[in-house]
Amino acid sequence: MRRLQLQTDCVQLSASFISVLADIDLGSMVFNLLGPGELGMLARVCKAVQLVVMYYRLETWSIRRTLRPWFPSLVEDFRSLMIATGSMISGMLALKFMGRHEWSVNELDLYVQPEYAEQVINWLCLKAGYRFTDVTYVRDFERSLILQGNANSDDRFHEYSDAHEVTFLRLEDDAGNVLQKIKVVKAFHSSIALILGSHSTYLMNFITGVAAYSLFPKLTFIEYYGVGSVNEDTATTTDRLHYKALGFETIGPRVPATSLPDIVKNRHRYVGDKDTWLLWLDHPTIRKFSLFDETIVVNNWMHYIRNKWYPNSGVTHPVCRIHYRAVADICLRFTYTIAVPFDEDVQAWIDYMRITEVRRMDRPTLTWLFRFFKRIRCRHPPPITHRNEWNL
Repeated sequence: MRRLQLQTDCVQLSASFISVLADIDLGSMVFNLLGPGELGMLARVCKAVQLVVMYYRLETWSIRRTLRPWFPSLVEDFRSLMIATGSMISGMLALKFMGRHEWSVNELDLYVQPEYAEQVINWLCLKAGYRFTDVTYVRDFERSLILQGNANSDDRFHEYSDAHEVTFLRLEDDAGNVLQKIKVVKAFHSSIALILGSHSTYLMNFITGVAAYSLFPKLTFIEYYGVGSVNEDTATTTDRLHYKALGFETIGPRVPATSLPDIVKNRHRYVGDKDTWLLWLDHPTIRKFSLFDETIVVNNWMHYIRNKWYPNSGVTHPVCRIHYRAVADICLRFTYTIAVPFDEDVQAWIDYMRITEVRRMDRPTLTWLFRFFKRIRCRHPPPITHRNEWNL
């Protein structure tokens, strides 16, 4: 009898709790206080709560509403362009979108692959009505090409290059007033390499055509601070002061290693691992629950600490660096969906794929890949076993 009464009380309490969450205003007030991981745990309580959380998720993280100021009637066309070209949105807009902030953002930072930069700019000008205003070259492209050519191809990780080209566009009304601005960042190597080279980890968030990613969600959206990179100049200092006014502190890079969080201490990461916040966006032409996002072309990086000697001070300081690995899309898909964790055997497979330059994803190709992998490994690759606590 006591157990039956307890079950009845629990059912009544659950019904009352769900009714509170189902109320749009009360539910939003509760959900706004919860982080992504807490929302994910709440959604696993029962089916009714999951539906309420899903509704809140779709309303709060609406990419259509976010992009509408820049593309009033072309949001889906622009997202299709992002998917086709592997472009990403980053910077302040991505931070606002994922953090549910109410800031005013007047510029969209669009990161594009070098081979698609002209196509993206032409679409923005000819179809979306933007006008070209200026172009800036950041770092020395010629020097970067020389360094890239001299790099050892056998190195497991390649230090990022921060060379890129920035094209500024703006949308004007008939009177010449500026309505919106877009900054097209043409990466030298890959878009995500520039994101990994951001001056702080709280800027390592980006939006693709189908998903939004945060590489350091706990530091960024719960603790509100970031670990700084070694790139220090006047522009970086000014930018950090701007984000400090928004509530984000930056530590490092010249701080004792004991003061840094474990997530940036000499460990391998990849986009989509258990420490990544992955938020799938609604798109009519793509499966809702896909295993991967094909626009990502970097799947592995290492955020590590090393000691560096500064001649002017005569002392050494621990500084943070990021190394990353770029692989082909087919290698990326195989690594994400089958061969986790990343290991030396997978590296042998990727090296072989780079030589053969296989890019097809039809059934015969996949069958051949499995046979090759089993031959070098002598057993089937392990399945993905970790649960990402950040995913909703």
